[in-house]
Amino acid sequence: MSVKTSRRRSYVALVGRASISSFFNGLSQQYVNLFVFELGISVAELGFLRSLASLFSSIINSILGFLSDMLDRRKVYLAALALEALAPLSLFLARDWNTALVGLTLLLVGAFAVMNVENILVADLMPSKSRALGYGIVGSVATLASLVSPLVAAVIIEAGGGISAESIRPLFLIQFAGLAAGALLVAPLVKDYVSPSLRGGLGSAVKDSIGMVRENSSLRRWLIVEILGGYVWRSSIPFTTIYLVEVKGAAAMTLGLMGFASNLAYLLSSPLVGRLADKVGRVRTIIALRSLLYISIAMMLLAPSHEYLIAAWALRGVWFSSSSAFRALTMELVPEEARGRWTGVRELARSLASVPAPAIGGLLYSLVFPEAPFIVAMVLDAAVRLPLIYLTPETLALAARRYERC
Repeated sequence: MSVKTSRRRSYVALVGRASISSFFNGLSQQYVNLFVFELGISVAELGFLRSLASLFSSIINSILGFLSDMLDRRKVYLAALALEALAPLSLFLARDWNTALVGLTLLLVGAFAVMNVENILVADLMPSKSRALGYGIVGSVATLASLVSPLVAAVIIEAGGGISAESIRPLFLIQFAGLAAGALLVAPLVKDYVSPSLRGGLGSAVKDSIGMVRENSSLRRWLIVEILGGYVWRSSIPFTTIYLVEVKGAAAMTLGLMGFASNLAYLLSSPLVGRLADKVGRVRTIIALRSLLYISIAMMLLAPSHEYLIAAWALRGVWFSSSSAFRALTMELVPEEARGRWTGVRELARSLASVPAPAIGGLLYSLVFPEAPFIVAMVLDAAVRLPLIYLTPETLALAARRYERC
């Protein structure tokens, strides 16, 4: 088998695994924080619980990133898949917030570990001229697989008597079975094509990574983008479903339709946005679609009816299609042999710096007003992160030259 054919098969395997994962993760995605909330803790306590889980996950995920340059990336990928599958099993078995902490930690570890290693593998497999499209195809096919997941979850919850911890619990068992089967079926087909570039122990890998960032102003700027992104998302996302149920009165079917609208919009727009990023550049594409995020947040907060919530999530799906450009830009800031350590140092900096973010979001929700964490997140992203992204040098041409030399 030629290297080109082998690379294509590995990429197709990644697409297939992402699709299986997307369907089963999509069943519980909207309900994880609501499940823990229904176990009896307050929103503020949930924020502190998420912060503690973030602390544990940041250490593990950063180690996995460094190991991606020290070991066979396929082995690191298999370890990430195992962690991803164990998370829903732990949540299914959780009976109080103490045991839910284990599930939340594994959920954060598994989700970010799989995403980070898959980003590296896709970047290794795809030429720069179609890399953003490659990410877009992974996202689109995965989203197609998960298109009806929110609706299936809503039917299961409604059959269980409506939103409650016990009606949500079966979703985690189904999710575990699907993820485990998908990993066993697809993962053996994935191959690694970049030889380990780091020698020595983990300490030398961390030292090498820090030196790499110190010598490159673009990497330092991007680290700030990543750290602030941790605050933007981790201070608001955990409380979104709780806000929709408590304040907006959304039922399970409304949440299901919102998820369906977001998935459908992403599915339709992602390949087009990926191709746009490969033509006009990563930075321009990210900037062009950013306003859709802010509009969707405003629509959620001001929505006079549930129809507006569904429309807001459709806009959010179109905005999220720019994630293919974001991933490509992030990976192209460094040579391919340094993508693992770059992922490790990014994960370490972002996660450790943003550990307090969920606790801050919970306090804003509880002590100020429920809309506060979303407003603060939107302002921080628009006023600080967006200008920093705009100042980041375009990587499209540089990545093409690197690929031609390979």
